[in-house]
Amino acid sequence: MKDLNLARAGLIQFDIRTTRKKTGIVLTKHVREGDQSITVIVEAGLIKVMGDASFYRADLPGKTPVNDGAWHRVRIEKDGPAVRAWVDGRVQGSINTLPTFQSDSSWMLNLHAPWGSTPFDAEIGNIWIVSK
Repeated sequence: MKDLNLARAGLIQFDIRTTRKKTGIVLTKHVREGDQSITVIVEAGLIKVMGDASFYRADLPGKTPVNDGAWHRVRIEKDGPAVRAWVDGRVQGSINTLPTFQSDSSWMLNLHAPWGSTPFDAEIGNIWIVSK
């Protein structure tokens, strides 16, 4: 899925099912120098949300495992600098990022291991992305 990005405010919500133990990327930006965006990965079985750009990164590590083979609902909201995450309705935490993301590239919603080296064994569905 392309041509998506949250600049100042919005919502990302999706369901995920996986048994993966290693890192897998769910949502990321195209790699263009200077672009700023939200990246979502599964790391050690937990959802991790990152506000990232060149020479800047803020991490929001998850607390609820999502790699047990069951479906899990992930919700991420950005409102100005505040980014909050939930898994199955449970708060995972919040971070402060840049108030507005400046980006010329779109998001890629897909499942792959870091750097696209191997497939990320997972399923996603019920995807909502709303930019405010």
